[in-house]
Amino acid sequence: VSNKYPERSSTYTSLEPSAPTVLAQAPIAIKP
Repeated sequence: VSNKYPERSSTYTSLEPSAPTVLAQAPIAIKP
């Protein structure tokens, strides 16, 4: 997949660590 979408692979790798962070902050933002 990295061969067909090298740019996407880079973006996905950058979003991977951010995903759990956003999910962890999501409930905090929803729950004041």
